[in-house]
Amino acid sequence: MAVITSIHATYGRRWNLDDYESATVNLEAFADVEEGETPEEAAAKVFEYLKEQVATQSIPVLVKRDERRRLRVEEVLEGLPVRLRELAVSFIQSFKNDVPRDQVIDGGSQVRADLAEGRVHKQEA
Repeated sequence: MAVITSIHATYGRRWNLDDYESATVNLEAFADVEEGETPEEAAAKVFEYLKEQVATQSIPVLVKRDERRRLRVEEVLEGLPVRLRELAVSFIQSFKNDVPRDQVIDGGSQVRADLAEGRVHKQEA
């Protein structure tokens, strides 16, 4: 029976950058199986190391993607009428603050967007 003495592993992630673009971060590593260690344990260590490294290497890509998304949202918001912009910003804030999606805090009132009718309903609290 063959004895495994080294491990070779590859791990990667593909990140959606929007606009039909993506970025791939791939890493590979070689490791020797240490004495008293099973090949499965060595493989698990290498895999965990690669996952951590891919996550670390992905940070700059994801920061740039999120900045581009933020700029696009700001551009769209600038083109809206003032009241609609305020409602949109309030609705966006609800996602950041994890407020239920149909109850957006807006000066003490609840706002519910009815996308089927294309209307926004406001109910004073």
